[in-house]
Amino acid sequence: MQTAAIQLRELSPRFDKTRESLLRARHLPGGVYSSADIYAMEKERIFMTHWLSVGRAEEIPNVGDYMTFSVMNEPILISRPSENEIQVCMNMCLHRGVAVASGCGHAKDFSCPYHAWLFDVGGKLIAAPGMKESEVDMSGARLKPLPVKIWRGWIFTNFAEQPPSFEDYIAPYEKSLPGVHTLRSLDDAVRLRGALRPGRRLLVVGGGWIGLEVAATARLLGLQVCLIEGGSRLCARSVPADISNFLLDLHRRHGVDVQLKGAVTAIEPAADDGALRVRTHRGVELADVVVFGIGLEPNTELAVACDLQVENGIVVDARGQTSDPAIYAVGDVANQPCGWPGAQARLRLESWANAQGQGIAVGAALAGKPPVPRDLPWFWSDQYDVNLQVLGLPSEAGLRVVRGSMRDAKFCVFQIVEGALHSVVAVNMAKELKLAKRWHKQGRCPSIAELQDPDTRLERL
Repeated sequence: MQTAAIQLRELSPRFDKTRESLLRARHLPGGVYSSADIYAMEKERIFMTHWLSVGRAEEIPNVGDYMTFSVMNEPILISRPSENEIQVCMNMCLHRGVAVASGCGHAKDFSCPYHAWLFDVGGKLIAAPGMKESEVDMSGARLKPLPVKIWRGWIFTNFAEQPPSFEDYIAPYEKSLPGVHTLRSLDDAVRLRGALRPGRRLLVVGGGWIGLEVAATARLLGLQVCLIEGGSRLCARSVPADISNFLLDLHRRHGVDVQLKGAVTAIEPAADDGALRVRTHRGVELADVVVFGIGLEPNTELAVACDLQVENGIVVDARGQTSDPAIYAVGDVANQPCGWPGAQARLRLESWANAQGQGIAVGAALAGKPPVPRDLPWFWSDQYDVNLQVLGLPSEAGLRVVRGSMRDAKFCVFQIVEGALHSVVAVNMAKELKLAKRWHKQGRCPSIAELQDPDTRLERL
């Protein structure tokens, strides 16, 4: 962690002072405190009112990676249960209260050293040897989760049941670096638009949809653009590898310096003119503007305050109803049951169309009407002269049928699983995607030959 503290010092002198004091405090042995009451008071004073930096996301880059820390007498476990999720929980078995993990590394699960209770990488209990089914709620039992926030690659957590606002906590450090932007609101967009002036140097952190759209807009406005993505391909969470490659080629052809498997470790002012020195995997980059587009964390503070069930967002049913029958939730923050092909049992979707569909479902529920059938997930992205639309949840399963030409940036990729239309990725072929929506609702799928043949009039099928 000494190296991490040095990196953070370069990032922000003000933040570094807080970080150093926390590093000293968190390693104090429990014996320093003369009584349990004093320890509890100090724990609340320091670790309930402050967000704690417990590591960097790049330290656990792969699914199954984990690391452990002891903050004062409180053991915690930081893990990556999925590609785009980091969890922090108490490193204490539900049965005996002992640590289930130690050090750092890679694991599929963690086992209690006493009675071999087994927890998955995300902390969920998956086996409880020696216990009857009636004695343990396997559906909800897990290591105690702690809130998680990711800021410029740093992982933050807090021990309070109702943690303080992270945005308020981090605001002074955001302001200490003019030229660094996030894109979460209309005000953010207005500020960023004012900073994107021809000839300036933009560095984008994150190769998801936000990062790519910002990069495309900036290039069209005449900026020099470098984009750094920590993963091995662009938009890995939502499209297959061939679409990632298409996007990579698209941006490089438009002059974007795309760096995969990259990292940003520190940002600091370079000169009085507002330029920034950005330390990356390949050395120092100079930039006038830096934009972070590395994903979002659902704002569940209000839901926690209302004692709602929260797990990767606010847990809702198909009608949008939360664990409190009088409260509903929709949009990016809602963790909903999923009946769509190729998806896990529950998921959050971050798109305009999903929020609209959930709003319609809630409206029907409040009006006492039967549940509204949900369409397949659908979103789109406009980059340069490309309109890309995704219907469904693409995966590597089944057959992939290409209509059109990727080289000409006008094509559709139809994914067919067991004879059914599973997903569609359409580039500059909006009409074909609209037809695919209709086919899915009708429960039918044209033949492979019909989909591939450019002379076949799909609208007549």
